[in-house]
Amino acid sequence: MGKLSIEELNDFLEELFDRLKQEARLYNQQSEFDTFLERYQFEKSYSTQGHLYSDNAKVLILGVRNGGLKAKDINGIFKKAKLKDRYEIVEYDDLTNFDISTLENSTQYTDVFIGAVSHKMRGIGDTDNPVQTLIDGSEAIYPKIHKLMAGSELKITKKNLTDAIANSSMLIFNRLTAI
Repeated sequence: MGKLSIEELNDFLEELFDRLKQEARLYNQQSEFDTFLERYQFEKSYSTQGHLYSDNAKVLILGVRNGGLKAKDINGIFKKAKLKDRYEIVEYDDLTNFDISTLENSTQYTDVFIGAVSHKMRGIGDTDNPVQTLIDGSEAIYPKIHKLMAGSELKITKKNLTDAIANSSMLIFNRLTAI
């Protein structure tokens, strides 16, 4: 058969995906979804909008500052959203050691909440606006990026953190994994 034309390949893939979808539904109805995943050597991950996440995926919060929102407040907000322990914090002072490139195509984080960050970050290239670079790559290269603003500055507050959680992929992901 050799090589297919683009049209033939697209037709083939469409038919293949339809078959896979039917098969996945059948296995799922019989509570045998793990068998389906094993059959095709898929890892057990969950997807929201085409992104795969590991079972223990979290929200990453960058730039929590001394004098800003306290860890216990953040914990309370996540607990209230039924996302207890589903976040990780990189303090503002520790950001110089954090390598942004670890977020590329990551399955560990559904979202990144950005608070106070410096203009230089490791692993993001020679940009003078790392936040914009992250936003431009949001959901394509990086997890879903949320800028947390207080007026015109990047700052994490109770309100913008609560709003960010409400708009996060983590909420969708958490509902999917609870099914």
